[in-house]
Amino acid sequence: MPKNLHVCLDIGNQTFKIGVFEKKGKKLTLTRFSIERIDFIIGDSLKESKTRIADKVAGMLSALNIHPASASFYLSLPGHLTFTRLLKLPMVDKAKVQQIVHYEAQQQVPFSLDEVVWDYQILGNPDAEHLHVLLVAMRQELISDLLSAFEVHQIYFKLALPSPVATQHAFPKQLLTSDFTPAILNMGARSTNLIIFSPQTVWIRTIPLGGDSFTME
Repeated sequence: MPKNLHVCLDIGNQTFKIGVFEKKGKKLTLTRFSIERIDFIIGDSLKESKTRIADKVAGMLSALNIHPASASFYLSLPGHLTFTRLLKLPMVDKAKVQQIVHYEAQQQVPFSLDEVVWDYQILGNPDAEHLHVLLVAMRQELISDLLSAFEVHQIYFKLALPSPVATQHAFPKQLLTSDFTPAILNMGARSTNLIIFSPQTVWIRTIPLGGDSFTME
């Protein structure tokens, strides 16, 4: 039976955000949302905090009257816990793109590919000679620990994305024109995401400075 509720979860270092969307035909409508501060530290490894993260989210869902069995779930992870890179590849047949991206991932991802979950998205060809591809990777141990904690609450995710990529997917495509270059600066507690758009590509950087950096200064 298709699920008409789609729940988007954004895990930050100081706040958790949940948006509940209802699908009617091809249209998604935001019907409920929740933003709550957390009273624990996530850290660079989710192993120590995974249970508290899952328990907190389960409590927020209960307050929103969302039963896990009635919804599809999507997860956005902090940018500093993931790796995102725009690849500028020579124009080749799509059948060869995966082979080239695999080679580039071996060179650029700061971990062995055996230790990460990675994927890519073909963005477009902004010129006649190049293809732009967005490469995304996250530590397999990190994501496995977190997902196992959510499974205790029967919460299963259809998709997990770094927060800047989630922002890119949420941006209204009708605003992209040849004479308008939008940019989003999203400052969190520990990191800041910069996303610059164009009709054929997107440029993403995660800067390891956030609101906490200003507070400490």
